[in-house]
Amino acid sequence: MISVVLLSSNYASSPSCLDELVTILRCRHKMAHRPLPVFYQVSPEDVQYLSGPFKRDFDDHKDIYTYNRVDGWIKAMQAVADLAGWHLERHRYALFLSQ
Repeated sequence: MISVVLLSSNYASSPSCLDELVTILRCRHKMAHRPLPVFYQVSPEDVQYLSGPFKRDFDDHKDIYTYNRVDGWIKAMQAVADLAGWHLERHRYALFLSQ
């Protein structure tokens, strides 16, 4: 089974998306599930290091949610950034859709 994970600049603002990412990555190890990240107008490095648009969201989450929950989200973001996937920049998006 494959799960497409579409990572955009607003992805980390959604606790439900982050919870789902944790679940997808757990399934990766337990059930040979394959997550396929798509970095849509964000760099894999921003996801890996929680910089750019992700820094603000995680700073906010640390004030609201438990340490364990936020730590799980951080580890999941770092893990998905290490996976092979697609990096779609603005000028390549139309080409990607046409294929």
